[in-house]
Amino acid sequence: MAFIWNEESLAILRTNAGILTTQQIAQMLNTNITVVRNMAYRLKLSLRVSAYNQKRIEQVRKLYESAEAPGLKEIASRTGLSLSTVQYIIYVKLKSQLYATCEYVTFETENAVHYRVQKELVDIERSKLPVPADKKRLYKLYLRDGTFYCARNIRHEVFISEQFAGRQAR
Repeated sequence: MAFIWNEESLAILRTNAGILTTQQIAQMLNTNITVVRNMAYRLKLSLRVSAYNQKRIEQVRKLYESAEAPGLKEIASRTGLSLSTVQYIIYVKLKSQLYATCEYVTFETENAVHYRVQKELVDIERSKLPVPADKKRLYKLYLRDGTFYCARNIRHEVFISEQFAGRQAR
């Protein structure tokens, strides 16, 4: 027996498309999933049900930023989402950084003393370091506080910490 669409059944389809599964919509309308899929196609409605919605994103954000700071696996189990979905929400949707990084400039003085200084502390404009620097030649390296070094073997390093930005690793 053919299913006859009316305004009420079309309203049910439009309201629930993308929220409920095709099977659930078909059960509400007392028909089969093929009928629902065909009409959704004709109306250009997506029946795809996302693993998360704005409510779930907000739930993950609140848990992630809470004082107890549960791990990602714990957040996944509390929300009923998969671990990969929680990671996607945090690092893509919420644009959180996975790890904290710190940039350093390492160098050796003319007295063979090795230093590692945070890059923000180096006065780049006054130092005028060539890229790449000659490892044997001495360069004038100025820090923002006015400290001066004759430096060679100058390298740029990036350290990736074992903690999430602003959170302890689990």
